[in-house]
Amino acid sequence: MEIKDLKIGDKVSVEVGSQQFKDTDDEKWVYETIFGTAEVTKVNETYEYANVIFGNGTYG
Repeated sequence: MEIKDLKIGDKVSVEVGSQQFKDTDDEKWVYETIFGTAEVTKVNETYEYANVIFGNGTYG
């Protein structure tokens, strides 16, 4: 989804971090992206960015 397609109030999936762990079967490191759900609160007029708020009240 592109920023220009977002509307205020839309729910979006946002990358909030990553984690790494060692696979016990083959001893290789696995990197996994962590996503969170947020609500769009503002979309820039030139579609450069969108402000979002997460369920716990933090802004992104």
